[in-house]
Amino acid sequence: MASTSGFAETVERSVTCPICFEFFVDPHVPKDLECPHTCCQVCLQNIVTLNPDQPITCPMRCAKKTSVPVGGVKNLRTNLNIRNLAEVHPNYANGAKPIVPKCDKHNENLHLYCSHCNTLACHNCVIVYHTGTQHVITDVEDMTKQRKEELKTVAADTDKEIKSCQKLTAELKKLEAKVLNGAIVEKRKISRSGNDLIKVVKKNIRRLESEVQNTSDAKLNEIQTEISRLENQTSTLQAACNVAKQTGESSDHAYITQHAELMEKMKKELTSVKEKDPPQVKLNPGRAWFVKTATTCSAEFGKVVELQQEFGKFESATHVASSKDGLLAVSDLKNGKKVTICLKENEVYKKKGFLELNTTNTNRLEGVVFVSDDKLWVARQTVIEVYSSTGKFEKTISTKVNASGIASGPASGVCSLAITADGSRILASDSVRNVITVHDPAGTIIKTLKTSIRPCRITVIQNSHVAVSTWQPGKLIVMNMVTGEETLNIGIDMLSALCYDKYSDCVFTGRREGNGTGNGVIEKHCWKTGKKMACIAKNLYMPCGFTFTSDGLLAVADYKTIKIYKIT
Repeated sequence: MASTSGFAETVERSVTCPICFEFFVDPHVPKDLECPHTCCQVCLQNIVTLNPDQPITCPMRCAKKTSVPVGGVKNLRTNLNIRNLAEVHPNYANGAKPIVPKCDKHNENLHLYCSHCNTLACHNCVIVYHTGTQHVITDVEDMTKQRKEELKTVAADTDKEIKSCQKLTAELKKLEAKVLNGAIVEKRKISRSGNDLIKVVKKNIRRLESEVQNTSDAKLNEIQTEISRLENQTSTLQAACNVAKQTGESSDHAYITQHAELMEKMKKELTSVKEKDPPQVKLNPGRAWFVKTATTCSAEFGKVVELQQEFGKFESATHVASSKDGLLAVSDLKNGKKVTICLKENEVYKKKGFLELNTTNTNRLEGVVFVSDDKLWVARQTVIEVYSSTGKFEKTISTKVNASGIASGPASGVCSLAITADGSRILASDSVRNVITVHDPAGTIIKTLKTSIRPCRITVIQNSHVAVSTWQPGKLIVMNMVTGEETLNIGIDMLSALCYDKYSDCVFTGRREGNGTGNGVIEKHCWKTGKKMACIAKNLYMPCGFTFTSDGLLAVADYKTIKIYKIT
C-alpha cells in the first residue's frame, strides 16, 4: 500500500508520471519538457501521435510548447535523477501501484475527471467548480480505460496508414526505377539515331563537296583552256602588230608592197577578235536532299522558309485562292460585299481591285476558288456564286441534295471550297450538314461524301483523297474521294487552315497554340500517317487559309494580312 505520510506522498509523486501515474521506469522513462514539468515517454509519445508534426503542449496546464527533436520523443532529455529515485522507491520494489494524486485545494484524491474542463478533480472540486450540464464527470479509471481504447484505435489506424504509405513508397520506387531505366534506354536510342544521322550528314556532305569540286574542276578547265587560247591569239596578234609597225615606219615602197598580203591577213585577225564575257561559274549544285537510310533517320539539307512579303489590311481575311495566271483572291469574312483581287508586279503582290458580289445575297462570305482563269466560285453560306473574270455574276450553284442525290434547295453552311489539280472536280464543304459535295466545272453535283466531323476546311490530295479539318475539338481526317472511306483520323487542336503541298506530298496545317492571337503556327503533316514532319513558321496572327501560288509560293490568309512565304 502507498505511504500516507505527506513526505512519502510528495516523494512518490515526484517519481510517478502526472498523466498515467506510473513509476518513472522503463518504458515510462522520465522526459523533461522545456517547462519545469516531467512526463513519461509513453504519454508524450501518445500526445505526438495524436498531434503529428506539432510541438508538445505541456499537459500540466502551463501550456508551454516543447519542440519534438529529430528522432522523436525518445531523444528528449531523460531525467536520470528521477529515474534513479523511481527504481529504488519501496512501493515500486514491492510491486505496489502508485498512489492517486491529491487535490492541491482540498487534499483529497483526484479520482474524478471532467471532460468539459479536461482536468482531474476531487469530490469537493466537482461540487464547487464543475456544476452544470456541460460538465460531464466520470471516474478517473473509466476515463483512463476509455482513453487507452481511443489510443489503441488511433495506433491501429496509424499502423494502417503507415503500411499504406510503405506500400505506395515501394510502388513509387518501382516506378522511379522504371523511369530511370526508360530514360537510359531512350538516351541510347537517341544516341544511336544521332550517330546514324551524323553518318548520313557526313556522307551527304562528302557527296555535295564532291559535286562542288567536280563543277569547280570543269569550270576551271574551261577557263584555263580559254586563257591558253587567248594567250596564243595574243602572241600571234602581237607578232602581226610588230610587223605592221615596222612596215608603217618603212619608206621602202617595194617592202610595203611585198607585205601587202600579210597586212590583209592581219586586218582580218584584228577584226575577228571580240571581247568576250568570262565563263560564268555556278558552284551551287542546286537543291540537295538527304535521303532515307536503312535506319529511321532522315533529314532535309538546305530547307529554308522565308517570309518574302506581308501586305494588305483586312478586317478578317479567312480564305485565299490562286489562279494559274498569278492572281490571288482574298475573302474578308466581315466584309461580305466584295472579294479582294491581288496581282504580282515586280516580284511583289499588290491589291489591284475588288470583285463586287451579288448584293441580293446578304449571307456571309466564306471560301473562294478559281475554277479556271476566267471563273471564280465564291461560297456564300447557303449557296455558291459563280463570277466571270470581269466581275460579272453568272449563276448560283446549290450543294443540297435529296436522298436520290439530286440538288434540292439551299445548303445550310458552305464554308470551304477546293479543286482538284486537273480542274475536273470542285469540292464544297457544308459545316452544318457535315457533307462534302463534289461538282463538275458546270456546277452539277457528281457525288456527296458524308463526314464524321464538321468540315470547316478541305483540300484535295493527289486528285484521289480529300483532307478535312475542324476547329474544336480539333480533328484532321483524310477520306478516299471514290469510296468515302476514312484513311486517317487524328486530333490536332484549334485547326484553322489546310492546304496540300504536291512538292513534299504533305498537308500543311495552320493552328493556334493556346488562346488569343499572335501564336499561330504552320506545320507539315504526312497525310498517310498523320505524323508531324516539321514546323514551317511561327508567330502568325491567326492563319485561316492557305494556297500555293502559280510560282510555288505559299500564300497565307493571316486574318489581318496576307503573308507570302518562299520554301526552298
